[in-house]
Amino acid sequence: MTADLAPLAAAFAEGRTADAQALFGRAYERHKADADGLLALAGVAETAGLGDLALRTAIAARALAFDRADLHMRVGDLCRAQGRLVEADDAYRAAIRRGAGAPAERVLAEIAAGTVDLPGLGPVGFALSPGVATLTRPGAARRALVSFYRAPVLLADDHPALGFQSAYLDTREVCRILLGCGFDLDVVDLDGDAAPPGDAYDLIFGVHGDLARHRGRAAPGARLVQWMTGRHPAVQNAAESARIEALLARRGGAYTPKRQIDRVEAELESIRIADRGILIGNRATLATYPAEWQGKIALIPVCAGRIRAPKPRHDLVPAEREFLWLNSFGAVLKGLDLSIEAVLADERLVLNIVGLIDREEDFVALYRDALSGHPRIRRHGYLATDSPRFQAVAERSAAFLLPSASEGMSGSAATCLQLGLYPIVSRESGIDLPVGAGLYLETCSIEEIGRAMAEVMTMPAEALAGAIAVCQRQALALYSRTATTRRLDGIFRELLG
Repeated sequence: MTADLAPLAAAFAEGRTADAQALFGRAYERHKADADGLLALAGVAETAGLGDLALRTAIAARALAFDRADLHMRVGDLCRAQGRLVEADDAYRAAIRRGAGAPAERVLAEIAAGTVDLPGLGPVGFALSPGVATLTRPGAARRALVSFYRAPVLLADDHPALGFQSAYLDTREVCRILLGCGFDLDVVDLDGDAAPPGDAYDLIFGVHGDLARHRGRAAPGARLVQWMTGRHPAVQNAAESARIEALLARRGGAYTPKRQIDRVEAELESIRIADRGILIGNRATLATYPAEWQGKIALIPVCAGRIRAPKPRHDLVPAEREFLWLNSFGAVLKGLDLSIEAVLADERLVLNIVGLIDREEDFVALYRDALSGHPRIRRHGYLATDSPRFQAVAERSAAFLLPSASEGMSGSAATCLQLGLYPIVSRESGIDLPVGAGLYLETCSIEEIGRAMAEVMTMPAEALAGAIAVCQRQALALYSRTATTRRLDGIFRELLG
């Protein structure tokens, strides 16, 4: 391991970023099954000031030897250094259960309770207990249970972790709105096993099937609110299954579903009993739910991911006119197979793939030739949308593809629209395009996708730039955190009177 560390540390110290990234990647591959080797790599990353990389590497080390108290302590220390107090609390408690003793108990006592200043709210008290984050304000007269994510509730507004997962921002905004409406909060993780400490909440906010699971803790007259992020769960499950069946009929091989929704009946029961549903989606998304529920479901726009800057008008149509597929997980549901096959059929087309497809080993096996060094299909892995590497990909791209079979309202599409890319999207993406700007895919066939991409390649530059600019202006107005929060705040205040 020492042979790897010295040149890596030198590359970081000398500011040779590209060399350091390459050396780190190679060292990680060599030691990815060695907890101590990964821990040493995390130390180098921390010394270089790359706290998030250090934390992710330490978490990978911990996963290899989960019973080691020292690895939980290391993760806790890195989380604490980054202001991720909820995750630090979890790690230190895990270390104590594995015999860490007094050192972990001391640091746990320092972080388990305190006060944070939240914009617009002033001082908010917090207390962390196993599986629960409690937030309190002076004079609050009501108590709410929020079953969503605990990790982001104490993060600073500019914390980088908020840029990686839109649900973290959504959780934080829900909590801040409820605090502003006069509630103290107990926050637990969705689908988690922690027992909420209260049994007479004035409001319960849930995701998936949690509202039905926790309804016995509601006080008489309590308000029940269900958070919804997609189309009817049975519709989504069927859509992914149909896409997989079509893929295997074309290519053979094997592929397991990645985006199936479990506990469909519990989720539907949660929507049924809710006083208000809040759905990230458009009217097409809403229409997948029973008509008798639609009147109590409020629509909100998705919030786009962070970007470095929107493209200016003169950069909207690069000479390369490459294409971008940007998504997280669920390659077949989101049409990556169809996009790849459309590109392979036309030698003019270049596709950049950004996302977590490396985690889908069966998909990679099905398209190994296309994903292993093909000159017109470039696989970038996960890239933060506000990173220089992603910006470089976006600068070469003129359009993005989203032939998805099921979305609520696609956050990746909203991000691409704000950035300044021409949309080629399915109706099921949940995105409403301006009239006459962008292309809807009606069937998402390989041939239709290919024709849409060919149209982008041949469209006059001024016409293409004009269409992109119209889409970009709308997206910057509709898919901002300000717009989402304003709508969310109005929904809660109308519900609460």
